[in-house]
Amino acid sequence: MTVVVSTHFDDAVLSCFEPLAGATVVTVLGGLPPEGVLGWWDEQADVTDSRAHVERRREEDRCALALAVATPVHLDFPDGQYWRPWGLRGLRRRAWPRGPRLHELVAALSPYLTDAPSVFAPAGIDNPHHRLVRDAVLLLRPEATLYADMPYAYRHGYDFPLASGPERVRREVTLDAETAARKLEAARCYATQLPGLLAKFGDFEDALATEIRWEVES
Repeated sequence: MTVVVSTHFDDAVLSCFEPLAGATVVTVLGGLPPEGVLGWWDEQADVTDSRAHVERRREEDRCALALAVATPVHLDFPDGQYWRPWGLRGLRRRAWPRGPRLHELVAALSPYLTDAPSVFAPAGIDNPHHRLVRDAVLLLRPEATLYADMPYAYRHGYDFPLASGPERVRREVTLDAETAARKLEAARCYATQLPGLLAKFGDFEDALATEIRWEVES
C-alpha cells in the first residue's frame, strides 16, 4: 500500500492528492497539545482551546481523506505551534512539550514506511517542520518521492535545492477535471485552516489542479 507522509493535517490533500486513492496518510504532527497550551496560529484564528481544536482538525482530516478514499493515521507529536517557546519560565514551562527529535520521528514512522511499496514525503519548501519530517522519511526510504508543499510552493516557486540522496527528476501532474473538483472539495473540509491559509498565501485554489513532485529515476 502507498504511504503518503503529511507533516500537518492538510498537507497531503493540498500537495499530493493524485496518489491518495487507496493510500495510507500518516500525519506526523497530529497529536493533541496538553491542556492549557494555546498555539499562536490558533490564537490568530480566535481559538481559545487548542486541545479541543485539534480534535476538530482530526475530524476535518477524516472528512477530507474519506473523499480521497485514503486511510488516516495520526501520530502523537503535537504541531509545532504548541512546542515549548524560548524564554518560557516557571511552572507554565512544563505544560509545553518540546519538539520531536529526528530519531524519534524515524522510530515512529518506521512501522508504516519500512515495507510500503511506495512512499511520498514533503519536499520541505520554506517550512522547517516539513524539512524535519522529510529528513526522517529519507533516512528510512531514501528513494521516496518528494512532493511540492502547497501553499508554500505557490508563494516561493519550485526551484529549490532538494535533499541530498539519489538523483530525482521533476514530474508535473495535471489533475483531470473530476479529480481536481474532488480535491477542492476535500481541501474545503479543512474549514478551520483554509481561510487563514488563503489570507496568508493568496488565492492558491486554482493552482491545486497541478501537482509537482520529484521522483528517483528507476
